[in-house]
Amino acid sequence: MTTTTYDAGNRRTEDDDLLVAGEERAVIEFALRWVNSGGGPEAEIAASFETNGRMFYRRVVEILERRPKTEYAVLGLSTVMVTRMTAVARRRIWISS
Repeated sequence: MTTTTYDAGNRRTEDDDLLVAGEERAVIEFALRWVNSGGGPEAEIAASFETNGRMFYRRVVEILERRPKTEYAVLGLSTVMVTRMTAVARRRIWISS
């Protein structure tokens, strides 16, 4: 069951575990750790997520575009960082095609 609450500005808030949980949280944490380097090494992606870089970065984009950027603040991600992570992911998808 998902519990939805509202803050003083009447914006919906959710527990960060409900926003991105489990494997998706690991994907976002990995992408965040490597964003300043243009993305993580293919070998580490394969070892950690049992997929290739292209599929991994498609997953990153899918997760980050699922909700408005402002909702990722509960994970400590600014809208600028979400935009940057998405751009790195899209670039890695483009390079691998």
